[in-house]
Amino acid sequence: MPNDLREQLEKATEDSLLWRLDEQPEWRSQICDELGRRRSRAAVPHLLGLLKAKDYRIREAAVEALGDIGDASPVVGNALTKLVADPKEPAGVRDTAAFALGSLHYAAAVPQLIDALAAPEVSVRRCAVAALVTIGDRSAASSLRLNAEAEVVPLVRDEMRRAARLLGEPTGLVGFAAALSLVMHGIAWATIERPRFSSPSVAVAAHPLSQKRHMWVTIGRTMDQHHLANVAPSSAQYLTVFGSLLFVGENHAE
Repeated sequence: MPNDLREQLEKATEDSLLWRLDEQPEWRSQICDELGRRRSRAAVPHLLGLLKAKDYRIREAAVEALGDIGDASPVVGNALTKLVADPKEPAGVRDTAAFALGSLHYAAAVPQLIDALAAPEVSVRRCAVAALVTIGDRSAASSLRLNAEAEVVPLVRDEMRRAARLLGEPTGLVGFAAALSLVMHGIAWATIERPRFSSPSVAVAAHPLSQKRHMWVTIGRTMDQHHLANVAPSSAQYLTVFGSLLFVGENHAE
């Protein structure tokens, strides 16, 4: 992108960019990039419309912008999922859509991403692997292993095997170990609750025996630290236990 055009777009208002997106088709790819950089929610309907553009480069730019904006609503996720599953789409559109689905943590796309592990294009397969790891659905581990056995490109084969190992980590066992440790030290009795976020992890509710308040403990892999931080209370502390991340926080009694 020429520097003068980049400067114009960076200085433009959001309304001006949206107007240009409709009225100046020769700039659409660059405008998509700028709207994605700004994470413009107002641009989402316009970008969804561009997924049907005749020029694949505009479709690719719109897909990338949607991933950058971070709108994980079904209307966006489903539209991107259809692109991944469409063999008529160029590799650049499909791999960008796969990567965007990972950025959005769109778990409903896992079946299509698993199918994409066998896509003829290397870039699509690699982006599907990255997306599955980011989404963190452990059910994909077996499919990654199977596809790794049939993969002919060594780099992709190694990435699939690594992803399968990451998704297959026994985080549940770590959660039970942490809960058991709390109980054995007389700190609490513990119950296993449903996970508090989409990544593969275990939430352990630990209830102090002598107080009318309760703590909760969240166990997860170190690579999921940013997810855990989003759900931990402001008073939470963390430390490493058996190679996983342990958050401990206190909440008032109900």
